[in-house]
Parts: sequence; C-alpha cells; structure tokens
Amino acid sequence: MGRGGCSYLESMETRKRNYLIMMAVCLTLLVIACVVAIFSPELGVVVALVACVFPPLAAILGNDAEADDARPEWDDDLERWAQTEIERRKVDH
Repeated sequence: MGRGGCSYLESMETRKRNYLIMMAVCLTLLVIACVVAIFSPELGVVVALVACVFPPLAAILGNDAEADDARPEWDDDLERWAQTEIERRKVDH
C-alpha cells in the first residue's frame, strides 16, 4: 500500500475515494442481485452475500492510515498544523 511520504490530507483524500468506490461497488452488486433474483433466486442471494462483504471492508480500509502519516496529535493546535500544511503544499507545488 505504500503511499510513500504523502501528507495526512492527501492520505485522507485517497482513503475517502477508495471508500466511496467500494461502497459504489456494493450498491451496484445489490441492484444486480435484485435483478438476478428474478431469474435465479439462488444466484441473487450469492451476489447479495458478496455485496455484504464490501461495507466492513470499506470501513477498515478507509480508516487504515499509514504509520508515517503526519497526523496531528489530539493535543496539538490544529490551526497551527493546518497553516503549516498549507505552506508546505505551496512550497511543493
């Protein structure tokens, strides 16, 4: 998974995007399961069961931050950290 030195905000954006993609796949599979169940109830159940795997997996992966993410500590001044992050991004771009 190595995101290699990306900032906490970039990591969070990536994790959000991955979460949304996985949930979209889940919803798509549920719709397909409903349609397939009309013709083959057994296959519809199988597709629905596969779709049930996605929400917990999406939550786990969505909350899985890398150890080297520069996440601010809870007791840090978040505004100071955000300003530092904004300045760092200006220098990087």
